[in-house]
Amino acid sequence: MFDYWNHHIERMPIEDLRKLLEERLRTMVSYIYDHRPSTGRGSTKQA
Repeated sequence: MFDYWNHHIERMPIEDLRKLLEERLRTMVSYIYDHRPSTGRGSTKQA
């Protein structure tokens, strides 16, 4: 689990925070895309 209040993140410069949030978003989107259910139609996953 993570702490609700992270002093390092709360006090970092805004540009560093944007980079951190962008990296987290990219990681989350990549995970979701890689683990999406296969529908059989229009799926881009290669067998």
